[in-house]
Amino acid sequence: MDELCKFIDKNLARGFIRPASSPFATPVLFRIKKDVGLRLCTDYRGLNAVSLTNAYPMPLIKDLLAEAAKGKVFSKLDLCDAYFRVRIQDRDKHKTAFNMPLSQFEYRVMQFSLQGAPGVFMNLINEVLHKHLFKGALVYLDDITSRHT
Repeated sequence: MDELCKFIDKNLARGFIRPASSPFATPVLFRIKKDVGLRLCTDYRGLNAVSLTNAYPMPLIKDLLAEAAKGKVFSKLDLCDAYFRVRIQDRDKHKTAFNMPLSQFEYRVMQFSLQGAPGVFMNLINEVLHKHLFKGALVYLDDITSRHT
């Protein structure tokens, strides 16, 4: 319960969630992180089963590695919590509702476990980095690498 209260307080303060009253509801659970602590996981299997898939193509790792092999000097940028910078449209927020003991909340920002989220995110990052993609920038989800020959 302590971890649950911390999660709610932190994400309400960040504006990532808000109280909800939705006919949709999904369960949550905590998983142990590799390092220390717990990660809240939202079970969107039911919602994902009836959601449309974003067909934006994900890059193939073998293609990224082949391109990276051309470089000699590399720099890397990890966009921490970058998914949380993508807002969910108002008309869809109620679909992300999750139940807690004695309350319900919904997400205002994209969650990795939502159907199509990786494609939406890759599309956004590729739009932002459009000018750099064929000049040495390699992107896979929230990891950006720059190679220099």
